[in-house]
Amino acid sequence: MNKIKNLFSSIENSPLSLNLSRNGAVASLIIHVVTVVLLSFFAKAKGVESLGFAIPMFIVGLCVIGFAFIEKIDFVMALTVSVLINVGITAQILITPDNADSVISELKLSSVLAVAVVAVFLFIENRLAVKSKKQAYVFLGLLMAAVVAIFGILMCFPATNGTHAWIYINDKLQFQLTTLLIPLFILFESVLHVAPIGHKWIFSTVNILINAMALFVCRELGTLIIIAAMWIIVMFLFGDIKVSAAVLGVVVLLVAVAVGICFIASLRAEKADGQVDGLTSLLSRTFNHISQRVTQWINIKEIDSTEQSAVAFRSIIRGGLLGSDNETGIGEERYDYTFASIAQRCGMLFGFVVAFLYVAFFYRGMKVFMHKTEDKELNVAEFFAIGSLIGFFISSIIPIFCNTFFLPLIGIPLPLISSGMSSGLVCRFLVLIAMLGCKERVLFPPIKLSFKKKDGKAAQEEKPEKPLAR
Repeated sequence: MNKIKNLFSSIENSPLSLNLSRNGAVASLIIHVVTVVLLSFFAKAKGVESLGFAIPMFIVGLCVIGFAFIEKIDFVMALTVSVLINVGITAQILITPDNADSVISELKLSSVLAVAVVAVFLFIENRLAVKSKKQAYVFLGLLMAAVVAIFGILMCFPATNGTHAWIYINDKLQFQLTTLLIPLFILFESVLHVAPIGHKWIFSTVNILINAMALFVCRELGTLIIIAAMWIIVMFLFGDIKVSAAVLGVVVLLVAVAVGICFIASLRAEKADGQVDGLTSLLSRTFNHISQRVTQWINIKEIDSTEQSAVAFRSIIRGGLLGSDNETGIGEERYDYTFASIAQRCGMLFGFVVAFLYVAFFYRGMKVFMHKTEDKELNVAEFFAIGSLIGFFISSIIPIFCNTFFLPLIGIPLPLISSGMSSGLVCRFLVLIAMLGCKERVLFPPIKLSFKKKDGKAAQEEKPEKPLAR
């Protein structure tokens, strides 16, 4: 915890008074209205005929700002979220103008579901505490079992685009179940951080290996990279540096061995002209899939212009700073290539504003959170809030780097901007948890589990045990 405080200790944050909160609400509302108007004119200039989407943009932003005022949440964070949602709606309308009704319906449904899930989580969390080793083992075991259960469910459904990441509710409705592993991983680390048990790095390493194996078999590499990045950050920020470095070295060695095994499987499949099945076929296809992405990234300027990654790269170049009217289709523009499509249609300057909003939300959240928890240990909810903030930031930066080809292309949607019910629900859940973790009071006060009267010192509230070092 001290490591994080040192990183964000250069600026002092003072708690907002009621008067300042009102001023912040008024200022946020004015900026929100101006943003809606500017984005509407921008969409009109880009050829969008109907501006009916401006009304949902205004209503959603108004709800976010009103929620921040009622719950005393930092208005910079609230305003950043509302602007990101407005930019997301505008971008989706520009990318797929014939799909405006679907975009707006998806926004409403995912927002309502996210609020409902957050309310249930907070209601349960304020009534649970990890005060004993037995409780910790039960919680951690259940969370690991949940990962295995999700993996088992996914393997019962056919692969989509080569990955077992989706479940199908009906012909039109599907959900990417692997996105749920992100909040599950954060919750696992939250419980582990406050649990009164030793050698926490062992549990953390076992958990990341279980997640890695499940996602590797499902061939969902995007979610795996996000979780792996979060795990590395958590290990170094909240654990002993020497132990974390040693554990990371062992994990890297295991990954290298796994890559070698996959390479051998690929050679065997090549010699057999692809006439292999079972584990060899799975490892071979996975290795070829990853190596193709890396090869395209290295040779992006030389590869065939019909390749999707090459089309995206050239579209960004043609877009320039202010965007282009070139209607070259990238493919998967609504999902994985959203940022590349924004850079093409709206320009890299617009894309820079989007990236700045993500960084601003993360930085402001960390500053407010560090001020709030300056003189106390984190509990489960507070650790979950900071983990959600980190998770949302990583989920935002990685697809931007991939779309602009600083990293090999990975299928990760852009939070609050890309279309998709599953990613929209999880990202809104993480954002709400991060914002609620920075507010001044809890949403649901905890209830007493025992009504027996106690005498003397026993009647005093028991102080929770301090967590042991990881």
